[in-house]
Amino acid sequence: MGLTPDSKTLSPCISICKLNEDSICLGCFRSMDEILDWQFMEVDQKKSVLFKCKSRSDALGD
Repeated sequence: MGLTPDSKTLSPCISICKLNEDSICLGCFRSMDEILDWQFMEVDQKKSVLFKCKSRSDALGD
């Protein structure tokens, strides 16, 4: 994930939209709530989500 969130940050979606058994997207590693709320999030919230996505990706070995 190379995105740096700002007020215009595009979604980290990479069009691989498939949820695992924990309801985490296997493309961007966001939860369903994070996906739905992304467009309404402040910069700090987006940074937090991107950090979580990186951690989830690392945990799954991607």
